[in-house]
Amino acid sequence: MDEHDLNRLGSLFRTRREQLAYKIEDLAEDGLSISTISNFETGKKKVKRNKIIRLFEKVGITYKQIPSLVREEKKKIDQDRRLIHLHLLAIENHIQFVCPTQGLKQLKEVKRLVQAKKYEELLPTIEYIAGKAYYKKENWTKAKDHYYKSMQLLETHPDWSKSNVYEGCLYELARIAFRESDMVSALKLVEQGIQAFHKDGERSYLYDQLMISKVIYAEILERNEDAFDTLSEMWQDTDKIDTEVLLNMYQLQATLYIKRSRYENAVQYAQTGIDIARRNRNYDRSFELWTTLGSAYIHLDELTEAKICFESASQFEHKIQRKFLSIQNLIELGLLHLKEGNERVAQTLLEEAVKKAAKAKEALLHFKAFDALGDCLLQQQKALDAVKRYEQALSIAHQHAFLSQEKQLTLKLAQHYEKNDLTKHSKYCAQYYRLSVQLLDKGGETSVVAPDVIQSTLTERQAAGDPPDS
Repeated sequence: MDEHDLNRLGSLFRTRREQLAYKIEDLAEDGLSISTISNFETGKKKVKRNKIIRLFEKVGITYKQIPSLVREEKKKIDQDRRLIHLHLLAIENHIQFVCPTQGLKQLKEVKRLVQAKKYEELLPTIEYIAGKAYYKKENWTKAKDHYYKSMQLLETHPDWSKSNVYEGCLYELARIAFRESDMVSALKLVEQGIQAFHKDGERSYLYDQLMISKVIYAEILERNEDAFDTLSEMWQDTDKIDTEVLLNMYQLQATLYIKRSRYENAVQYAQTGIDIARRNRNYDRSFELWTTLGSAYIHLDELTEAKICFESASQFEHKIQRKFLSIQNLIELGLLHLKEGNERVAQTLLEEAVKKAAKAKEALLHFKAFDALGDCLLQQQKALDAVKRYEQALSIAHQHAFLSQEKQLTLKLAQHYEKNDLTKHSKYCAQYYRLSVQLLDKGGETSVVAPDVIQSTLTERQAAGDPPDS
C-alpha cells in the first residue's frame, strides 16, 4: 500500500470520526496536532504513513483493516466516476439531439458534484461539452471561452492528455473559425490537432474528423494538392471511418476531381456517396452530394442531368439541418439557368442566394453569390450593375482573406476595364500580381491562369462542404 492510497482515506476517516461523535480536538496528541488531522481529512497536505495509522487506531480501525478500506474506497470512486462519465455522455447526447439549453443546466449540476468530490480530471471534459452546447446555440464567443478553458486545464495536467479533449477543442475552434469565414485559422487549428492527437487515446473518431476538416479548409484555400494528398491517405483506411466522415470524403473527392477536369470521376464518386447517404438517411450530406453531382454535369455540358440534380436536392431542402447548404444549390441552379440563356430566372435565383448568404453570415457563399450575380448581369449587358456586384464580392474576399477568390475576381475586373478605363485596369492587374505572389508564398495556387481560359476557371464554383459534428 503506498502513501497515495493512504492519503485518499481522509474522507473515510472523517466519516468514521463523526460517527463516533469525536471532535478533532478529542483526537489530538503529541505528534498529532489539530492542523495535521485537519490536513489529513481535507487532503490539503500530505500526512506521514505512521500518523495515518495512528489516527485510524484512535477510531477503532487497525493497520490490517486499512488495505480493505483502500480497496473499498477505490471501488466506490471508480463506480462513482463511471456514473459521472455516463451522465456526461448522456448530456452530450442531449445537447446534440434535444436541447442545448437544458443540457447546460444539467452540466452545471454535474460540475458542482465533480468539484465537491474533487474529480478534477473531469473538469476539462465538462468545459469541452459546455463549448459544444454554445456552438449548437451558435454563440461563438461563449463556445470559444469554454474550449480555451478546457485546453488551459489540460495544459496544467499533461497526464490527462490521452483523453484527446484538447484535440477536440482544437477541432471545434476550427469549426468556429470556418463559420466565421477565417479559413486560414481553421486550417492551422486542425493541423495542430492532427499533430498532437493520441491515436491510442480516447475519442478516436476525432482523428478522422480532423483529417477531413483539413481537406475541406485546404480545398477552400485552393491548396488543392494538399487536400488531394490528405484525402488519398484517408481512403487507405476507410473500414475504420464512420459514415458521416465517409460521406464528406465522397463529396470532397468529387469536388477535387471537378477541379482537375476529371468530371466522369467526379460523377462516379458523387453518385456512390448519394447512395450511401440515402441508405443512412443523411439529408445534409445527400444535399451536398446532389449539388456537387449537378456541378459535375454542368462541366460535362449535360444540363438536363444537372437540373435533375439541383431540383432533387431542392425537394428535401426543408429536412436539412445546416440551412446554409441550400445557398450553394441556389447559386448552381442560377448558373445553370444562365448557361441555358434564362437570364431573368437566373437573376432571381442569384439575388435570393445573395440575401440568404448575407442573413446566414456565410462570407464565402456571399462572395460566390455576388460573383455569380455579376456574371448574370454582365451576360444581360448590364455592365455597371455587374461591376458593382463584382466589387461587393471583392470587398468580402478581401475582408476574409479569400486570396484565391480575390485573385480570380481582380483578373475578371482587369479584363472588364481593359478597353474603357486603363487606370482601373492597371490597378487590378497590379492587385492580381500581388495576390498571385501571396498565394505562392502561402503554398496555395501554383500557376497563373492564362487569359483564354479565364472565363471557364472563374465559373467553377464547387459545393461548400462543412466538417461533421464531433
